[in-house]
Amino acid sequence: MDTKKPDPNLLRSLSNIGIVENPTGRTLAYDDKTCGNDNWLDTAGFNNGKVSPGIGHYKVKTFTPDVEIALERNEQYYGTPAAYDTVLVKSLPDNSARIAALLGGSVDVINAVPINSIDSIQSSDKLHLSSMPSTLLIFLLPDQGQEPTPKVSGTNGKNPFLDPRVRRALSLAINRDEIAEKIMGGMAQPASQIIVDGIFGHNPTLEPYPYDPQEAKRLLAEAGYPNGFSLTLSAPSDRYVNGAQVAQAVTAMLSQIGLNVTLETFPLSIYFTKASAYEFSLYLAGAAADTGEGLSQMINVVGTRNPDRGWGGANRGRYSSPVTDKFLEEAQSTLDDAKREELLRSAVAQSRKDEALVPLYHEFGVWGVRNGVHFDANANLTNIFYTARPE
Repeated sequence: MDTKKPDPNLLRSLSNIGIVENPTGRTLAYDDKTCGNDNWLDTAGFNNGKVSPGIGHYKVKTFTPDVEIALERNEQYYGTPAAYDTVLVKSLPDNSARIAALLGGSVDVINAVPINSIDSIQSSDKLHLSSMPSTLLIFLLPDQGQEPTPKVSGTNGKNPFLDPRVRRALSLAINRDEIAEKIMGGMAQPASQIIVDGIFGHNPTLEPYPYDPQEAKRLLAEAGYPNGFSLTLSAPSDRYVNGAQVAQAVTAMLSQIGLNVTLETFPLSIYFTKASAYEFSLYLAGAAADTGEGLSQMINVVGTRNPDRGWGGANRGRYSSPVTDKFLEEAQSTLDDAKREELLRSAVAQSRKDEALVPLYHEFGVWGVRNGVHFDANANLTNIFYTARPE
């Protein structure tokens, strides 16, 4: 494989590409349009198991969209074989139905355990939790790309979020410890930077944001808004664990510094379409370190938004800094780990100095598991089925 320049994360990035076993029995001829597909990659083949994604512990037997996936052990797997002959993955998007299925014994493992159900699982003598801090950052993103901004009033047409003092005031107005403990039930880690502690690129020199409403009010007044202004906070209703409740708590906290805040929520099916059309002035979102280290997360969240380049996918607030971008660009082609980590830490520090966004917390990954079954939690919030085995 030839790359245009050195890529320290090439192998990590390749691990995110799904692999499909060639079922044709012949060598595929590569071309840059179809990759040798020749029409054997079709939906029906995936649904009936003729085409099975993956060459790992399990193979897909059947797939019924929005209902279930039936997996069977891959007897040709080169490593330690899967612990179970078959695994049935059910689609249960409703929290109540998912919890009822676990408590009733019709499923062995559920992911994204609702916060209000943690106590019932912990108090059961038949169930336990499997959890760990994830790389998923939940944050607020202020609009820094247009003036006026669509959901702000009382500013004479100005976009107040273009002023870093206003963005810092938002951060100081939020009690992250209260959100983590009370709203998230202890299943979150307060965040003051994008990359979570323990992940490559985390900057240990940055102090946590204090909770300081008085200083937030002072900064608003200094920025020209002594009486605050009106804004709408936008949030998804069905994307993040307790996301709507977190947005309600943030709304109340911002109101305490003199802002007139209205909360609006949308289902996931339309929420990010609106965000991508820049219809929000302040919105709640999340982004994780999918490659297991912080470079991809930083490029996604605070890299200057450029879809053609693959930068800023989650940066719909359109924060842009040539300094941050320079650090990230150098890190993209720096093979020396120590130098690359220093570049990443510098990018983190610069985005924090610029108040690029309002970090809230890193969400925990929480699974509910029936006793007798072992299931590994993971930082990417992914259901890794081959970790399931009898205890």
